[in-house]
Amino acid sequence: MPRPLLTSSQSLCKSDLVFHRVHAAVGLYVLCHFLLRYVLFFAGSDDMGFGGTSPRLLLLILSPHLALQLSGLAFDIPRKRHPDGNRIWPQYRYEALVFCGRCLALLLFASWNKERMVRRNDDAPTRSGLALARSAPFIPAAIVIAAMMAADSVTNRYRTLRGGGSSRTIRDLSGPPGALYLMSSAQFHATLHSIMTTDRMGVQIAALTVVQTSAFGMTLRRKGIITQRQGLCLYSLVLALGMIVIARDLADRGVLCRALFYGNAAAMMRMDCGMNKYILWTLMTGVVHEAIREKDSEPDLNASSIWPSLTLISTFLLLYSARKRQRKES
Repeated sequence: MPRPLLTSSQSLCKSDLVFHRVHAAVGLYVLCHFLLRYVLFFAGSDDMGFGGTSPRLLLLILSPHLALQLSGLAFDIPRKRHPDGNRIWPQYRYEALVFCGRCLALLLFASWNKERMVRRNDDAPTRSGLALARSAPFIPAAIVIAAMMAADSVTNRYRTLRGGGSSRTIRDLSGPPGALYLMSSAQFHATLHSIMTTDRMGVQIAALTVVQTSAFGMTLRRKGIITQRQGLCLYSLVLALGMIVIARDLADRGVLCRALFYGNAAAMMRMDCGMNKYILWTLMTGVVHEAIREKDSEPDLNASSIWPSLTLISTFLLLYSARKRQRKES
């Protein structure tokens, strides 16, 4: 039987009622902000309308997103993950905070980088500024690796708890194995693009949308408002929208095919070959930045380029692997 999305005021004391309603209001802001950014994206606005947004204004705009994640920690939830996998449990809540932090850090980096590029010809760079500028391409990779380490520490903590609270967010969902494999592969593309962050913020907003709307979907599932299948469809839709944002950004930068190839390769090396994630992403950091530097000498869609063929082959292999997992289940 579906329950109301908002907890009844009769079941809460005054202080708890205020907290619940403030949390709901912040959640509404977050959903409306995501909706606005996607409307601007499909309307053709540059970088989801972030254009000349300064780092300080961006910090103000993004503060409710962090507030939503932090306020969610105060709610009582079951210690163990529900068998259908599509409801919030403690490990997920802290991992979501980590990945929300990653998105916010990369958004602020992109905003700072854009402002730095605008001012580069106006101000004489200081020695410390030059050092930071040289290391800038690898700052996103450092943020990504730091987030991985933090998420792994959360996983390890819950793995050692009595009763076993550790679980894999996507692969332990109740759903078709092939579809779950492709959902996981989309996360590899998001991580790859995070490493490639420069001065554009749209992709990280898309990643943040996945993090925070998936939690909202889990709440809808816990309240019985949507079914398990509807929850999976909602998550798939948000992932698909994110991949559209990623694809447009990569196409604008002239590296669509090679980035898709590297994302597919990273997914298969990790999920099919079991490659250590830290070795994988350290390798990808070097390969991707070298590929970006070489893009002008060999455009992705040049008739003589091998990248479209490599992308098609890697996509076929990824789909084949997903199909094989699906057939094994059946």
